[in-house]
Amino acid sequence: MKRYNIVRTALLASLIAPTLLNAQVRPNINSFTSTQKADLANLILDYITPTILQYHCDYVNQTGVSSLDIHSDFDFLPFHRVYLEGLEDSLIRWGRPEFVPLPYWDPLTPAPMEFRTAGPDSNGIDPDCATPTCRILDGPCDTIENWEPTVPFPPSLTLPIRSGPNNDLCDWEMDPTSPDPDPHCCPNGLSRVIEGQNLPTENPVRSNWHNAVHADPDSGMNGVMRNFRSPAAAIFWIWHAYVDDVWKTWECNCTDQPSNTTSPVDLYMKDTPKVMRSERDRGEEPNIDTGFMWHSRDIWVRRQNDGLTNHEHQDPEYSSDSNTFNYVYVQVRNRGCVAA
Repeated sequence: MKRYNIVRTALLASLIAPTLLNAQVRPNINSFTSTQKADLANLILDYITPTILQYHCDYVNQTGVSSLDIHSDFDFLPFHRVYLEGLEDSLIRWGRPEFVPLPYWDPLTPAPMEFRTAGPDSNGIDPDCATPTCRILDGPCDTIENWEPTVPFPPSLTLPIRSGPNNDLCDWEMDPTSPDPDPHCCPNGLSRVIEGQNLPTENPVRSNWHNAVHADPDSGMNGVMRNFRSPAAAIFWIWHAYVDDVWKTWECNCTDQPSNTTSPVDLYMKDTPKVMRSERDRGEEPNIDTGFMWHSRDIWVRRQNDGLTNHEHQDPEYSSDSNTFNYVYVQVRNRGCVAA
């Protein structure tokens, strides 16, 4: 019989990622001081690399999946949530948990000056914007033209619930609930209502909210925000935190919708860090992530008690010394609506 030595291990910490609650579920960027806003804007630009940008601007070549569209009716909301989580995970690793969950910016308020002037070029845009090879239709890294967009928030995405169809947030289903060969299959789905569409004829209110903030020629931001390199702008991230906030508000309040599978408390760890694929890990059951769970970045080992500030995994080592430990760190996420 082969004899195995036991690796002495201490389960040191369970990190509960800050939970999103009810609308407005993320903090408003304007609740932070000017110094904090400047810090966050520069941290965001520090996070951006050509690889991070290519997740958004070159997803087909990055994945090898010609049918994948991160702005499809199925992928738009999940992709951007997982995209934000990558930044939030880095902020935690950098010892800046005060910025997690990522604050939101309401585009009906002027963009914070700190986000307009961040970065080495003092224009709020990361220089790596010019580096990636993006798809041929992508645009340049132009300076944002309008820091004070005037796109109204659609009444059809508001609460409280009101009688009648298509006039409040809870009137919309998550549709489709799995990838669809038609990337824009579902004009009455929540994703399309948030991203941009004409509502049904019985309610003529136009909802072109997300797309219009990015690129409406009269009232949108334009510049780099008009194309797929838009994550190079620090403001992109806190704007999409607002977009994600609308979805989270739906998850936490529209519980009668059959397509809403969110539980009050739902703790999980990611198997893999994939962001571009439709089968990304967002804690769904049954698990749609087709990756290997041992690739998880939510579990890491350190040979010393420093894993709260150092998330770099080390292989555990055996020691016969009863006072020598390996330390296992676990990051637990809550996709629910109640703090845990």
